[in-house]
Amino acid sequence: YFHSLETGDFEDAVDCFSADTVYAHPPYRHTGITNPDRVTFRGHEELLAAFRRRGVQTFRHRIDVRLVGGSTCLFEGEVVGLPNDQRGTFMSSARFDADGRIKRYVSFYTEPSPPR
Repeated sequence: YFHSLETGDFEDAVDCFSADTVYAHPPYRHTGITNPDRVTFRGHEELLAAFRRRGVQTFRHRIDVRLVGGSTCLFEGEVVGLPNDQRGTFMSSARFDADGRIKRYVSFYTEPSPPR
């Protein structure tokens, strides 16, 4: 998902999600989208439109910690390559359907990252 998002292959990124996915994300900082509200998208059509609006960015995601239990995954990572050499930290959860696609994705983000 992150690789496809970062390379601009938004259709492939969306294919990582179930058709009835729920995707909840903090405001899209550093993307040119100025809406300060948390976003929630439902289904492939809304998610693809959101990824296209977000566009390809210069920052990247790095996953540092991953915990998997059954159909649920929790992970922590860093967003690197932000302006002024800043970094952000995210915590996310993903719940997968029977086909291994993400059915529910919830993410939280803070900036700057805490010390490593």
